[in-house]
Amino acid sequence: MFEPPLRHAFNEMCGWCAMFIMRGQMDHFIPVATLRNTGQDHLAYEWANFRYIDPWINQKKLDAAVLDPFLVQPGWFEITLPSLQLLPTNKIPDDFREIAVFTLNRLGLRDHEVMIRYRESWFALYRKHQLTLDGLRQIAPLIAEAIERDLVAGRDWRLDEEAV
Repeated sequence: MFEPPLRHAFNEMCGWCAMFIMRGQMDHFIPVATLRNTGQDHLAYEWANFRYIDPWINQKKLDAAVLDPFLVQPGWFEITLPSLQLLPTNKIPDDFREIAVFTLNRLGLRDHEVMIRYRESWFALYRKHQLTLDGLRQIAPLIAEAIERDLVAGRDWRLDEEAV
């Protein structure tokens, strides 16, 4: 009931990995059990407590206090190429740095093989000319930003048409 509008609100992207996901799920940002324990049961099913999330990440999150994707501002994180690691930048305010790093580690966002495989899939489609940079911006914006940074620096990651 809530999943379709939530998926639409998140543009079909996982709130934490910031990429299009084929099969996401609704996450209670503040776990229901935590709200019950604090006498705030009424907030458990409020729209403001829902996030759209990849099921794999949801399993890792459990009841951990992680950085709310609604608080993340542009430029706080970036993908590095060719490693495809997600790294924090110096644009993260000091008040959020510790929880941001914790979130990267707890959820495996930095460099867990599952996240790297997701990123490799999108990056490979771009490199093989099967996905434009504009298309990549729509489904994996942080990878597109990394490619744009490298293009400005003179590095083009696309494979020659003949090599494809």
